[in-house]
Amino acid sequence: MNTIVVRRLDAFDRVADFGANHPLTPPMPAVTTLLTDLDGVITGLGGHADDQDSGSTEFRGGSSYRQMVAEQLRTQMRPINKIARALKPELYPTAREQFKMPPSGSYSKLISRAETFIDAIAPIKVAFTDRGLPATFDTALAAKKAELVAATGIKNAGRATQVGGTAGLLAKSRVGLDILHEIDAILSFQYRDNPALLAAWKSACHIERDPETANAQTQPAATTPPAPAQG
Repeated sequence: MNTIVVRRLDAFDRVADFGANHPLTPPMPAVTTLLTDLDGVITGLGGHADDQDSGSTEFRGGSSYRQMVAEQLRTQMRPINKIARALKPELYPTAREQFKMPPSGSYSKLISRAETFIDAIAPIKVAFTDRGLPATFDTALAAKKAELVAATGIKNAGRATQVGGTAGLLAKSRVGLDILHEIDAILSFQYRDNPALLAAWKSACHIERDPETANAQTQPAATTPPAPAQG
C-alpha cells in the first residue's frame, strides 16, 4: 500500500471514529449515510490491500518457481541436444537444427524450443534411446515443459492480482475522499459556533500531504534573470 493511500486510510479511520464518538443531535440522515459509506470504503480498502499483498507474494513465489523449473527443463534438453549434434547428418540431416538449445534468459523461447524438441523426437526416438537416454525421456520432457507453462501462469496470475489490488486501492481511496469532502462540508457548518469541536473535526479529517510535494508547491517559481544591458 503506497504512502498516499495509507494517509487517506488513516484519515478515513479517524473520521469514522469521530463520527462514532460525536454523533449529531438530532441525527442527520445525510451524515449517517455518508459515514456508513465510508465504513464500506475502509472495508474495501482492506480487501484490496490483501489482494495486493497476496498477489505480490504469489508473483515472487511464481518467479522463483519458474526459474527453478526452467533450469530443470534445460537440464533435460542438454543431453538430447548433445546427442543430436553427434548424429550423422546423412542419416539425420535436420537433427542439429531441430534440437538446437534456445538462448538463455527467454522463458517463452525455452517453452517454444521444448515443444520443437518434443515434436521432433517421435520419428527418431530410437536414435536417442540407443544412445543411452531412458525410454521415457520424451514424456519426462513434455511433463517438465507443461510444468514451466504452469509456473508462468502462476507468476502472471500473481502479477495480475497485485496490479488489480494496487489499482483498487487508489480507486477506492478516491471514493473515500469524495465522501470525506462531503462530510466536511456538512460538519464544518454544523460546528461553526463550536471552535473546540470544529478544531477536533478538522484534525480528524486532515490528510497529511507528502513532504516533497508540499515543499515543491511552496517553492517560488524560478525567474529568468534580466538580459545584460547592451552597451
